[in-house]
Amino acid sequence: MTKQILLFAHVLLLWACGDSSSDSVGTSPIQAAEIIPFTDSRDGQVYKTVVIGSQTWMAENLNYETKGSCCVRCAEMKTVNVNYAPGGYFTQSYCAKCAEYGGRLYTWNVATTACPSGWHLPSQDEWSTLFNAVKLGDPLAHIDTRLKSTTDWNNYGNTDDFSFSALPVGHSGISVGPYGSGDCYNHEGTGDYAYFWSSTEVDSLTAYYMYLSKYGNAAISTFDFGKSSGFSVRCVKD
Repeated sequence: MTKQILLFAHVLLLWACGDSSSDSVGTSPIQAAEIIPFTDSRDGQVYKTVVIGSQTWMAENLNYETKGSCCVRCAEMKTVNVNYAPGGYFTQSYCAKCAEYGGRLYTWNVATTACPSGWHLPSQDEWSTLFNAVKLGDPLAHIDTRLKSTTDWNNYGNTDDFSFSALPVGHSGISVGPYGSGDCYNHEGTGDYAYFWSSTEVDSLTAYYMYLSKYGNAAISTFDFGKSSGFSVRCVKD
């Protein structure tokens, strides 16, 4: 009788402790990301950066002003008089300063050289490496919720586990004029989609990009958009 009681107590102890090895198969605990500041020497802007797996990423969209880019949100508009012959002029407004939110959108050609020294536009393979790191060995992991910011999306449950903080700024056309870097037009997808260029070219008209959607998608694609589209840029460290 004493042996039976001891055996029963031993079984209860094993049940209470659990089998830690079975709970961790295929997954790893998500560690809180360390945010490291980086200053772009070209314009003094400071970006948050974060290490995810073997890569170091900017944790904010690039906001470097150059032709072929446009502001996601404008903080300051200016109006100028544009002369034309003979002796007349017309008034043109342009965005003189971007708001901090969302950075800028860039055409593909401009995006390929927009990152600061020591950083570059990620390739298709580098985006895939990020996806694999975020999965943490779980093939059923929701990559999109782990990369999305916890605000501004038209869906719920985003966790931003790795502090990548992808914002749903959508996409746009970009008009390039003589003043400022350009203006966004036909801006679509705000709140629903985030699009990021890759450096991997398909042909003279298209290139790969990564996108996230409010519908739970996280993919690397070439469909629907050409190189003239305005997408966000996330730089990865060399």
